[in-house]
Formats: sequence, C-alpha cells, structure tokens
Amino acid sequence: MQRDIKTEINQTGDRLTKQRQVILDYLQKVTCHPTAEIVYNNVRRKLPHISLGTVYRNLDYLVDREYALELNTTDAERHFDGCIREHWHYICDKCGTIYDLRRAGNMPVRKKVCWGKVERTECNLYGICKKCARRKK
Repeated sequence: MQRDIKTEINQTGDRLTKQRQVILDYLQKVTCHPTAEIVYNNVRRKLPHISLGTVYRNLDYLVDREYALELNTTDAERHFDGCIREHWHYICDKCGTIYDLRRAGNMPVRKKVCWGKVERTECNLYGICKKCARRKK
C-alpha cells in the first residue's frame, strides 16, 4: 500500500506549503536521484522565486520525516530519492549514474538482530554500468 504523504504531513500539524508540495511532486516523478541543485533548477519552472536555501530546508524536512531518501554515494553531492519503498541502488563508479534496484528476493533481511529490531535497510552496489563498459571497448 502506498503512503499518502501529503495527508500524513497535514495530520502531523505541519503545513504542506506550496514549495514543499512542488519539491515532493518533483522527487516522486523523477528517477534520476537529483542533487539539491537539480531539484532547485527544476522546481524554479513552477516557482521562479524559490531560493536554493528553501529547497535545501525542504529536502532536509522530507528526509528527516522519511518522506524522501538521501542517498549515501561516493561523490561529495547529496542525492535524493522520492521513492521511499525499500529498494537498493546500483551506482556507476565511472559516470556516477544511480539506478534503482528492487531488493533481490533471494537476499532476505532479518527483522531482528542481536542489537535490536531492523527498521529499514540500505544497500548500494557499485561497479561500472553497461554504457560505460561499452565505451571502454
């Protein structure tokens, strides 16, 4: 079942501002795992007066409340993902492209470990993508 994030935000007493809504809509629409600057450049089409600081604050808000993901990658940029269902990522070491992967069914995740209860998992696989591998030949 898909979460209704917009309703959840309103039920917490927080406001679903126009800026927050446009940023959330953009993140849920794209599959490119954008940086804050890419989000900023795209949401400016709908909100020309939005500042980069507002974009950063709203991205932090969405990540803090688990309405979006911040990806840990090897580059210095922060990347964001609007797909909050559990999934993994494949990251190309050459071009930096991030691909979504469904968690492999044959790789079970235990719900409990000796240290406590597992609430979520994060897995990044690294290598050279097919496009970069073809360019090498």
